[in-house]
Amino acid sequence: MKRLAVTFIGLVLSTVAVASDIYFTATGEQHGQPLIFRALRTVPEGVSKAELPYRITISWRYEPVARGMPSAETNGDQIAFEDAVMALDVNSVGRQMLVVTGNGRKVWYWYVRDADAWQIQLAQKIAGNSYPIKLERAYDGDWSLYEDFIANVRGCGETIETADGAPAVHHDHSPGPVSATQSRATCQTQHLTEEDRVEDDILSGRVRPEKIPSNWVGRPTSSAPGWRWDDPNDPGNSVRFFAGDAHDPVQSKRAPYVVVVSGGLVIGADGKPVPDSNIPE
Repeated sequence: MKRLAVTFIGLVLSTVAVASDIYFTATGEQHGQPLIFRALRTVPEGVSKAELPYRITISWRYEPVARGMPSAETNGDQIAFEDAVMALDVNSVGRQMLVVTGNGRKVWYWYVRDADAWQIQLAQKIAGNSYPIKLERAYDGDWSLYEDFIANVRGCGETIETADGAPAVHHDHSPGPVSATQSRATCQTQHLTEEDRVEDDILSGRVRPEKIPSNWVGRPTSSAPGWRWDDPNDPGNSVRFFAGDAHDPVQSKRAPYVVVVSGGLVIGADGKPVPDSNIPE
C-alpha cells in the first residue's frame, strides 16, 4: 500500500482563486441532518438593492447520501450547473447571495434586475443540459430573506435558531432548507480571504486539491460536514477534509481540519501512523 506524504496537507490551498467579495460559511442542522450555508457577508460593493429587487430561488432536490448530502456524482452536476450560472453573477445583472446544501436539497438564492431577462439568460447558459431544478421568483426589494439570514448569524461561535413559524429567511413556497423551522446556523468563517474561499470550495468538493491523485473518487463525509477523497484501488487510503465545529470538545476540531488515512491508519503530523485512532467518516 502506498503511503501518502503528509507534507501535502499544508499545500492543499496552494492554488488560490481571486475573490473580490467577502464570503462566510456556516453549518447548521435540520431534522438532525447537517446543512452547509455559503453566502456573501454583505451587499456587494456597487450594488443597490433597489436595482436588483427580484429574488430568484433555484432548488435542486436529490437523493441524499451521507447524512443528507449529495452523492459525488450529484455534487459534480451541481458544480457544473453553478459554474455555468456564475457567468450571470455581475452587478448589472444579478448576484448570488446565499447557497444552502443539505437534507436532500440544494438551494441557490439570487437577486436580479429583471427576472424575465435573467431566466432567459439562465436557459441559455445551461442549454443542452437537463438539470432537475425548480425556479421561483418573488419581488423582494428590501432583500428581506438575505438580510434576515445575515441578521440571525450574529457571529462566529454563536448558534442561532429560527423560532417556530418565524418568517425569517422564509417565503411561502420556498423549498429550501433555509426556510425550515428550527434550522440552526453557526458561523464558521465570517470573513473569508481569497485562500479561505478555496478552503470552502475544498470542503464542499468544488475543488480537487492539487496533491490529490486525479483518479481518486470524491464524496461527502458522513460523520460531520466536509468532503473526502478515496483511493479507488485501495480502500485503506483516503484524505478527509472537515469543516470543524466551533463547539467540539476537541479544540483541534473547532476549525477546519484534515485527516490523512494510509494503509487503514491515521497519519499524524510527524508523518507516522497513529495506532488505535478513530477514523472519522
